[in-house]
Amino acid sequence: SSLQDRLDKLSKQLRETLKEKTELQEKLDAAPASAPSAGDGGAKRLQTQLTAARAQIKELKENLDEKLSASKQFQSLKAMLTKKNAQLKELRSQIGQAGSAGIAIED
Repeated sequence: SSLQDRLDKLSKQLRETLKEKTELQEKLDAAPASAPSAGDGGAKRLQTQLTAARAQIKELKENLDEKLSASKQFQSLKAMLTKKNAQLKELRSQIGQAGSAGIAIED
């Protein structure tokens, strides 16, 4: 299934990006807090990379959600759930009408 392959590929890419983000965050946290910001471009570079990684993660999550909701499996499941909810509402309505009419419902 091509869709499943794409989903797996996006999931792998998301995991790799999250790992990279974690590594960048660890590097940023390990940088000395008293490092001069004007003379040290390393911390700024790491912060820029971290920001870029966060943006990429957000984009990947959005793409993954979009592709998942567009998949035939998801649409089929959503339609089935909608149908079952409608049936449930109808049954509750019938039970309510039966109860208000004084009709005993047996199991």
